[in-house]
Amino acid sequence: MLEACLDGMKKCRYTMSASVFRNALAKALCANGDARRALVVCEEAIQAIEINGDELYLPMLRMTKADALSAIEEHEASMSSLREALVLAKKQGAVAFASQIERTGRLES
Repeated sequence: MLEACLDGMKKCRYTMSASVFRNALAKALCANGDARRALVVCEEAIQAIEINGDELYLPMLRMTKADALSAIEEHEASMSSLREALVLAKKQGAVAFASQIERTGRLES
């Protein structure tokens, strides 16, 4: 269902809303054990954000990407994605995202 919504959003060029839907789709895929596909969805969303410049949801997507990477046991890449998410969240002044990332306990000191 989310994939069908994404197709419609792409056609209408709703890029920011599509980022939220892609993140939800990636989380759902991870929850259903399809972390590799979730990773592809995250990468597509991150690439679209980089092209369109709507970075508001980038920390959230990097957090989801970190979860997907962790699920496939790519722990170093997961840590890197979390660090990137934290830097972006702090840069944006997104205190809630930064706090959420720090509370995961997964970042190295």
